[in-house]
Amino acid sequence: MKIEDAISAQLKTMAEYSIPLYTTKGEREPYSYHLCGTGIFLEVEGRIFLITAAHVLDETEFETIHVFDPEGKPMYLEGDKFCTPRKEGDTEPIRKDDPVDVGVIEVPWSREQISCYKICTPSMIYAHKPKENTLYIFSGYPSSKNRPKRNSNVRKVCPYFSMGDIVSDEKYNKHEKKGYSKVYNIFINFDSKKLKNLKGERTNAPDQYGMSGGPVWIFEPSSVGTDKQPIRLAGVGIEWHKGEKVLIGTSIIAAMEILRKGPLKEG
Repeated sequence: MKIEDAISAQLKTMAEYSIPLYTTKGEREPYSYHLCGTGIFLEVEGRIFLITAAHVLDETEFETIHVFDPEGKPMYLEGDKFCTPRKEGDTEPIRKDDPVDVGVIEVPWSREQISCYKICTPSMIYAHKPKENTLYIFSGYPSSKNRPKRNSNVRKVCPYFSMGDIVSDEKYNKHEKKGYSKVYNIFINFDSKKLKNLKGERTNAPDQYGMSGGPVWIFEPSSVGTDKQPIRLAGVGIEWHKGEKVLIGTSIIAAMEILRKGPLKEG
């Protein structure tokens, strides 16, 4: 099997683990929501957590984030958030210049209540530094492609996938000066012509707003034709540097550290 065909065969699975996150403005009217980001559910020690970008969870300061249950009813995220710390002096409603930018929140729902989504388990995690000679795939829901119909609760859910290899050391070193690191951050070369939709078709890259917080998958070409698990959860997407043709993610290592120091330690 060709590498591209092997990746296309995994797109549906990646989409099932990618959770579209919505916010409401004003009163909770059926059609007042808009897509604000993407996340992933992770079950650890029998508890289910939502992992996403910290700047997505910042929106809960003035709006309410929710997902939809199997019947299409909104389920609102409530509870304590655990996020990477903001930079000193950052008082904006939504954080700026956070090179790690990861947050988790424990969800109060059972597996049955969120049965329309797949839940990641620790066995699927790739908790290592970014690896060369592999492909990384960012999955999520760009807002521009997932807008509700006017005055309607009909949702159009359309996931997109961006893939690329690790950037050169020269590009990495340029960003290390801004606080990014090879331990926590995943930098991939982003070619807008290599974006795929759920059908595996190449498509023009939409604005990446809404993709933030979505899972980042590692795909090892050496796994093709073997019994190895073809994709594993490597991190979450946090930024798109359009002018530099770079997508930035944060390793799942950071999220696991937050869990161990926060809710798992307390619980």
